[in-house]
Amino acid sequence: MNNRKKAKPVINQGGPRSTGSLDVYFGEKLRARRLMIVPKLSQEELGKALGVSFQQVQKYEKGVNRLSAAMMVRIAEVLKVDVQYFFEELPRGAKNTKEIKTSPRRDVAFRPRPSPDRRVP
Repeated sequence: MNNRKKAKPVINQGGPRSTGSLDVYFGEKLRARRLMIVPKLSQEELGKALGVSFQQVQKYEKGVNRLSAAMMVRIAEVLKVDVQYFFEELPRGAKNTKEIKTSPRRDVAFRPRPSPDRRVP
């Protein structure tokens, strides 16, 4: 008889910080610029300049990992472009395809308070 516990199946539910279509868009722009500059910059070279692994650069380019604003600024410096480059040709009203869920506490925290004259004694 086998006494090993069975592993639980991994279910990817995509939490509030999961990546979406905008992350893929930014990754495509990153890759395009990296390959456009002369001489071309490898993922490894870009990673060294940013202080991350080439695997991390790969994940940014594929949209698997989200780019922070600070990282986007550093990448723009290394690739010799303005940060605005990543936002050019961005479709008007573009949104991530995955919903960002808010916690109930946040909803309560930002709910407008009733005016003093409407309060019930």
